[in-house]
Amino acid sequence: IIQLQVTGANGCVHVYEQEILIYPEIHALFSMDDAEGCHPHTVEFTNSSTGVETYFWDYGNGHTSGASGPLHSRTFNNFDHSEEAEFTVTLQVVSEFGCVDEVSDDVTVYPVPEAAFHTSTAGGCSPLEVEFFNTSNGKGLTFVWDMDNGTEPITAETPPAQFYEVGTNQELTVFSPTLTITNPQECVDVVSHDIFVYPEVE
Repeated sequence: IIQLQVTGANGCVHVYEQEILIYPEIHALFSMDDAEGCHPHTVEFTNSSTGVETYFWDYGNGHTSGASGPLHSRTFNNFDHSEEAEFTVTLQVVSEFGCVDEVSDDVTVYPVPEAAFHTSTAGGCSPLEVEFFNTSNGKGLTFVWDMDNGTEPITAETPPAQFYEVGTNQELTVFSPTLTITNPQECVDVVSHDIFVYPEVE
């Protein structure tokens, strides 16, 4: 209660009182287990807010929720194969008295590169020569080719032509060369294609 005492020229005293209500302070507070990661990236949120009656989460990706529990998770996507995406997560809280507080933090989702290649042929008779054409999408990529023909892995962007052989006494054999690509954020994608090789004719 605030009091104002006024004394007039004639010595008369008047006291005015005003009651002021001060509501309890509230705090919006959350933490994340991992604010950065490759697409799709799942984040677990720990809600440590106090003095709150209602919650409003805005995840910065077009999705919202009223999750009130101490723990919940959300998945963030980045469908670009080259650029990272950033999402600002905001938690707004309201107390039973209408007091408001909010806090924000950022989630960064790294791009996942797109591994892709095609071959000069999908099959033929042994010995079969196959050329490889790398059409992967991404930035700063490293490449590892497993040719599935007994040779050592190749780390070139475009490998040399490979030979696939099947003996005369063998049946149709399927080889599956595989390309693994990695970007600077260590996000990985893998692709493989089958090559059908028929036995060598004597």
